[in-house]
Amino acid sequence: MDRRAFLLDGLRLSPPRIIEIGASISPIAPKREGWPTVVVDHAPAAELRDKYARENAAAIEEVDVVWQGGPLHERFPQDSHGSFDAIIASHVIEHLLDPVGLLLSADRLLKPDGRLILAVPDKRLCFDAMRPVSTTGQMLAAHLAPRRKHGIGAVFDSTAYSSRRTDDEAKPWLKGEAVPFDLISAPFEVHALCAGYSEAEGAYHDVHAWTFTPASFALAVLELRAMGLSPWRIKDTHEPGGVEFLAVLERAITPIPPREEIQRERKGLMLRMLAEIRDQANWLLGPG
Repeated sequence: MDRRAFLLDGLRLSPPRIIEIGASISPIAPKREGWPTVVVDHAPAAELRDKYARENAAAIEEVDVVWQGGPLHERFPQDSHGSFDAIIASHVIEHLLDPVGLLLSADRLLKPDGRLILAVPDKRLCFDAMRPVSTTGQMLAAHLAPRRKHGIGAVFDSTAYSSRRTDDEAKPWLKGEAVPFDLISAPFEVHALCAGYSEAEGAYHDVHAWTFTPASFALAVLELRAMGLSPWRIKDTHEPGGVEFLAVLERAITPIPPREEIQRERKGLMLRMLAEIRDQANWLLGPG
């Protein structure tokens, strides 16, 4: 199954109500194809078309809801809560100030059988390749101490450890490939950026605040549910190739499993995560 077919699987069976976040120049469920989609983005369409004037700006559709922070569900009328069939967010969650907040807003906005459909960069296969994965604890901290901008730590890490291919910067970091790369910024350059950065004032500075592999993302979803902070479980995942993995989340209709089962599943996901990082090390360093 290809990428778009996986993301939209089942949504043609009845006229669905869809929220698509950050569709920009690559909408998954575009209105022009007849999808009844509510488009959410950080700016109105005219501003986005100016921003992406050198790219496929014609694909940008009218933005129905401008969302620049705070709970997403608060940007929707109360009488629309619980009425949507799906929320689609492609390459969005890694930018959010509060990923846990998205999970909670999805719980408010979606029908009982609604799905949260995500395309997530695999940190091993993009410019985040040299960064460690994000933890549930870091996500919890971001949720409990809301910010209007990314913290200095996220700005530093995203900038200082960002890398690029030296042979062809536009190529993805393919599995099994010993990618030649350079780090983009030196520490003193990033420090100069951070020294003038204010979390309270000035313009928003966008970064990849969160980094995941398929297993580390599944671990975070499990741990948030185990703490009662999210109702979501992973229904299905897909790795179509390229820089990302895809995940469909559904509400867990069964109670939180007993401690022994949770611990067993956590351990399994941690071992999978280590295997993913080992694979990446083998690609870049060679086995042995």
